[in-house]
Amino acid sequence: MYVVMNGYDSQDEVSVVSPTHLPLRILYTGEIYEGKRDPRPLFEALSALNLGPKDVEIVFIGSTVAAVADSAQSCGVRHLVSTMPRVSRAEAARLQQESDVLLLLMWNDPREKGVYSGKIFEYVQARRPVLMLGYEFGVAAELIRERELGFVSNNPKELQEIVKSWMSVKLRNGRIPPNPLQSLTGLSRREQNEKLSNILKEVAVAKGEPPQAHS
Repeated sequence: MYVVMNGYDSQDEVSVVSPTHLPLRILYTGEIYEGKRDPRPLFEALSALNLGPKDVEIVFIGSTVAAVADSAQSCGVRHLVSTMPRVSRAEAARLQQESDVLLLLMWNDPREKGVYSGKIFEYVQARRPVLMLGYEFGVAAELIRERELGFVSNNPKELQEIVKSWMSVKLRNGRIPPNPLQSLTGLSRREQNEKLSNILKEVAVAKGEPPQAHS
């Protein structure tokens, strides 16, 4: 079986920014689908750490993110959470680059196993560490682990430890270092299109058909 991913747009220029602001900023950009994209494990982790706004902030940007306020309130971390309406793609990219960690919420269900989500490729291009909550045995989680792009868990205790680790790094160094450039290798849309073209040529040859050029 062949797998060709969506990939990120390599034509979009990305200048790596190393955020030096405090507190640790965790950013989510996208929509919230109730029952399928649940930030509660992270909220529970932060609640147990008894942190204040000077320690960490979680920013949700999108047209449906206001729904997270109730969840944050019930977990006792409403003071750590802020929401913003949907912004342009360019503005979202800028905010991603200016954040310390990018939050990826996916459905924690085996039916999500083969789903990458286009969002993950946006985050990959921003080169910020990715914190994924969702199905831990799917292709998205596998990509994050294999490329060392960030951390995957739904366990509040594990999430506590990674948040504390990031806070410690930022306090010590003033910033969270970007993911290495080589972590992007092969993940651009151009590279994935080339992969598809090569697959089609192989299939054509296997069938005894003359290979055709694909744009």
